[in-house]
Amino acid sequence: MRTVLGVTLLLVLGVVVAGCGDRGARGQASAGHAARSSAVHGHPVARAAVPGGGERLLLTRQRHPRGGLQYHLYAVTGSGDVELTDAEHNPVVPFIATDTRPTTRVSVDCTDGGFEVTEAEPTKPSGVMFGWDVYRTSYRLDAGQAVPLRHQKLRSSLPDKSLVREFPVLDRGRMLASCAKP
Repeated sequence: MRTVLGVTLLLVLGVVVAGCGDRGARGQASAGHAARSSAVHGHPVARAAVPGGGERLLLTRQRHPRGGLQYHLYAVTGSGDVELTDAEHNPVVPFIATDTRPTTRVSVDCTDGGFEVTEAEPTKPSGVMFGWDVYRTSYRLDAGQAVPLRHQKLRSSLPDKSLVREFPVLDRGRMLASCAKP
């Protein structure tokens, strides 16, 4: 009986933890998804027109009660706003915990026909010096769907002083900075 309860508890914990959105495997999804939404989550932060495709984006920010930010990216379509998610139905922009130090740095920017999410996470395991691992996931927009194109690790163990110099988009979370405004 104790073994059955232990296995059940582990399965439940696994489901709960899996739903927290571990971003490490996010970019390896084979297909993106969009969740039809009648309501937009959070407060609008930016609107953008995607070059080369004519599609429009809406970015919102939602505060989390325990300390953190969740950005939601929507494709603006004629039939309503569609939240862009990964294959696990998590928002394409990772959660940013503000109750831990250092906080993950994230940026979203337009590409020709789509967008990309750049993310810097503290290197794990940490070495002698603090460093950042920098990832970028590129997506193509196709009829309100986020189709992942490529997930790549751009840098490993990048020193803190070099992060913003090499990746200026990660300076204070610039969002949709180079996109055309609709």
